[in-house]
Amino acid sequence: MATYNTEDSKKLLSTSFKGSGARKRHLLACRIKSMFKGGAYEAVANNLETLCLFIGYPRSGHSLVGSLLDAHPEMIVAHEADLLDYFQEGFSRRQLLYVLLENSRVFTRHGRAWTDYSYEVPNQYNGRFETLKVIGDKKGLKTAFALDEDPGLAERLRECMGVPVKLVHVTRNPFDNISTIKMREDVTLDKSIEIYFGIADAVKGQKERWPEEHWFDLRHEDLFVDAHTHLKALVEYFGREASEQYLSDCASIIFDQPNQSRHKLADEWTPERIAEIEARLQHYPFLASYRFAV
Repeated sequence: MATYNTEDSKKLLSTSFKGSGARKRHLLACRIKSMFKGGAYEAVANNLETLCLFIGYPRSGHSLVGSLLDAHPEMIVAHEADLLDYFQEGFSRRQLLYVLLENSRVFTRHGRAWTDYSYEVPNQYNGRFETLKVIGDKKGLKTAFALDEDPGLAERLRECMGVPVKLVHVTRNPFDNISTIKMREDVTLDKSIEIYFGIADAVKGQKERWPEEHWFDLRHEDLFVDAHTHLKALVEYFGREASEQYLSDCASIIFDQPNQSRHKLADEWTPERIAEIEARLQHYPFLASYRFAV
């Protein structure tokens, strides 16, 4: 098990209100709704082939990638529905389907706006589908923690859903990731560094355990260089085809270059700190090529 179990890491989970009255009321309401409406949602999943989960770090581009996949006519990827939390609370397959499909639909109805940016893909299928083949949830940090703490969780989820589980691991330049965590979570840079590498430990442990054909590494920066090629590869990983129109519409919502938040903390990124982080990155094959200066 990874060594990330610190209070600072746990605070990054949006489910940090676990056990509170608000959470209990929400779960009860969702449990009742999904019991009555889940049958209709389950009926649309007769052709389902794959469950998609994200694994990784906060502020790494999961919202963008999740919405790009959700725009595909055969895929629904919920926006932080927290599927694993519902599953661990005993929700059935039809109830989990309700949670994911309803989340995508409602998020789309509200413009897919998140952190002052809209992730809605024009002309495509956000919140809806033609034939549902892939369904999933964008909750990378929770997935990393949950799978590390409970090695049998993925297999139980596969049995419940009746389809294989495939992971998407999105990486972003760690210096940007660490900087954004510091600014968003209001912690020191040193604390943000330790939080980041704690999560990286959990991810590394999972990558060593999962079959290669059920794990997809995607560099966030690659989408800005050649969205067509890398998004096409991701869609094909799920056994689906990506039309040129779909790829072009998805590419239209991607900025010319990613936000390089490390430069906002230029005074704190001393040469000594940079050298230390670049040395630590060598212990993670999926991060080893990243550098501060690019």
